[in-house]
Amino acid sequence: MENPKIKANLDFKKLEDLGYSYSIVEGGYVSEDGATIISTDRMPYKRQVMQYKSNVETEHMKNIEQLKNIKVLE
Repeated sequence: MENPKIKANLDFKKLEDLGYSYSIVEGGYVSEDGATIISTDRMPYKRQVMQYKSNVETEHMKNIEQLKNIKVLE
């Protein structure tokens, strides 16, 4: 399965409102539960939504659904 992508012109405030915090070390926004990362600054992963930790598939999929619901994914 290919990783979904966020919209190119996304206002990152929407992610922060969901509890995501920016990590300069990771080059993107990490979900509050640590299951999902949205790469904003790292090529070739820029704009990709990826599972951040292992063994958190259920939480990651919930985060994907939440991102779909607020229409931030392409």
